[in-house]
Amino acid sequence: MTKTAALRVFYDGKCPLCQREIAYYQRLTSTEPINWIDANENPSQLKAAGITKAEALARLHAVSTKGEIVSGVHAFHEIWKSLPRFRLLAICLNFYPLQLLMGHLYEKFLHYRPTLQKILQK
Repeated sequence: MTKTAALRVFYDGKCPLCQREIAYYQRLTSTEPINWIDANENPSQLKAAGITKAEALARLHAVSTKGEIVSGVHAFHEIWKSLPRFRLLAICLNFYPLQLLMGHLYEKFLHYRPTLQKILQK
């Protein structure tokens, strides 16, 4: 039997919002191993995955258990598929119009993220 690779998630560990969200996910029980990788601390893992530090800090990235590099809402989809508490949301994201909506909302969040970070750091 072949052992599947762990999901690898690259996040910005210096972003207060990102830290909180990842910490929440880490407290949940997952159905498969997830390696949470701070993009600021692990340049060799980023390079091995073919992701630049700038890309990883700009938006959430993941390498699926099948080795596929995904980002944004697709990275969240990979995470949520592994977390039973988010399984229904992961199933809903298989519906393309919802993927488009969530992708649009994530892009809006990224636009306002620097402002939100400043507010949280005060």
